[in-house]
Amino acid sequence: MIAIDRNVPVPERAGQRGPTEKYPWSQMEVGDSFVVGAERANTVRGCYVGAGKRLGRKFATRMGSEGLRVWRIA
Repeated sequence: MIAIDRNVPVPERAGQRGPTEKYPWSQMEVGDSFVVGAERANTVRGCYVGAGKRLGRKFATRMGSEGLRVWRIA
């Protein structure tokens, strides 16, 4: 028979970075933006969708001469 444990809290997910997250998704307000180098563009594009869903926000990206710029739009 398998024992049942009660009132054991679920630990935080290992992938959550919280206040030390690599990109400033949670600190951004509508209209804020930041730039990353072109070599990190694909990584950031993959991250902003997940961050938007997790935080209930929307982001947009555009490639420019200085690299990839990310805006919070909602």
